Amino acid sequence: MRPLTAALDAAGVSVRWSLGLGEQHDVWRLVQRHGVSALVELAAHRTVPGEAPRPARYWLKVWSDLDHQSPARPGTNIVPFRGRSTAAPATSARQNLLAALDNLENRENAR
Repeated sequence: MRPLTAALDAAGVSVRWSLGLGEQHDVWRLVQRHGVSALVELAAHRTVPGEAPRPARYWLKVWSDLDHQSPARPGTNIVPFRGRSTAAPATSARQNLLAALDNLENRENAR
């Protein structure tokens, strides 16, 4: 945990370290899985300069979110643009609203 602590200090992220052995193991596992730089970068983005130190349990919860993110693959964060030249017909806002209302009515009738 010393490399993580040193990197957090260098990034200006103050942490109050008071973790049990199990929680320390969780932090170690996150460092092994994601790397010190990923944890420090996430903490740095959530820290305001001059802010009071946050407890390590807070950061453990924040860092645990990294386990729930889908792995980054090149090109997966790009949504294809469907211009008017595609074969799909354009749907108006009015048509969408009518379809949603129809769906709600069908649900009410099904009860």
